[in-house]
Amino acid sequence: MANPPSPSIEPIASCVEQGTLYALAIDVRRGIAYFGGSERSVRSWRLNDEPVRSELAWHGRGAYVSSLVLAHDEPHGPVVITGHYDGSLTWHEPATGRVLMSVESAHHGWVRDLALSGDGRRLVSVGNDMLVRCWDRATGTLQQTFAGHAAETPEGYVSTLYSVAISPDGRCAASADRAGEVRVWDLERGSLVAQWRSAEFYTFDPEKRDRSMGGIRRVRFSPDGSTLAVAGIGQITNVDGFVGPARVELWDWRAVKRRSLLGDSHNAVLNDVVFTANGQHVVAGGGGDSGGVLLSWQLGKEKPVQKVKLKGHIHRLAWATGDRLLTAGFEAVQLWSSAAVLATEESQA
Repeated sequence: MANPPSPSIEPIASCVEQGTLYALAIDVRRGIAYFGGSERSVRSWRLNDEPVRSELAWHGRGAYVSSLVLAHDEPHGPVVITGHYDGSLTWHEPATGRVLMSVESAHHGWVRDLALSGDGRRLVSVGNDMLVRCWDRATGTLQQTFAGHAAETPEGYVSTLYSVAISPDGRCAASADRAGEVRVWDLERGSLVAQWRSAEFYTFDPEKRDRSMGGIRRVRFSPDGSTLAVAGIGQITNVDGFVGPARVELWDWRAVKRRSLLGDSHNAVLNDVVFTANGQHVVAGGGGDSGGVLLSWQLGKEKPVQKVKLKGHIHRLAWATGDRLLTAGFEAVQLWSSAAVLATEESQA
């Protein structure tokens, strides 16, 4: 049997923005992307519009927009929820920017990441206070608080809880921190169901800078829920920058067994990772000493099948309509075609 064609991701369009974008979500039904970051506002991009341009959706609350998710309230329409550098959560009506609801002290410190269950009922957040919190998405009521991630790294330095993801069935949430620890929580029973440490994501420099670096920057479940992708940077060899190899680990989280390592020599921290719809490929983006990068791997192969080098770092990835992938990061939002990736999956189905 002939080998399937290698996946290819090609640029379609881009919007040049101000500052660094940390948050991205797509209203797939309407073909609208929402994104925000260091400029303390949320902007929108109608992906099918010509000419390509973004518009101010609403001004924020004076703090970085660090995370963003979109839910649908029938029959009222979409709701955008933003997490902020000041520890707050805010619910918005995206058509007007009107604030529907807010939680002022959702976390003590930076809200690093948000995840929404597939049915839209649960919102899970993580922050610099090292807590995982589960909310009723419709009312903003706190349902569960999960504690257990250490506030300090093994050497006694302040840690950070970077990422959270919810399993496709909505039952579990995975969280990951700077020291490389991953925990998986049962959202219905309120219990810890899996735990491990991926130590290669963590670097401690006791001499030149005397600090802890690296960490797991993003976790994502595969479409069937069986695999957890863990992304970040390998061992940092030059502590003056992100000089270390791009790294993704794939885990059977139920058995707590690493299935594979996806790597590349490009010096970058991978800030986000996504599976394709059939789970046959993984796409990750980030940046570091070697500049920005977008990488694609076929499952079962350790080396990427495609590498796209960029000027600016990528912080977020999201699938748009059809075969298109959206990336957001330093001063840009970019739309990519991934038709060859999906065609490869179909040939393997």
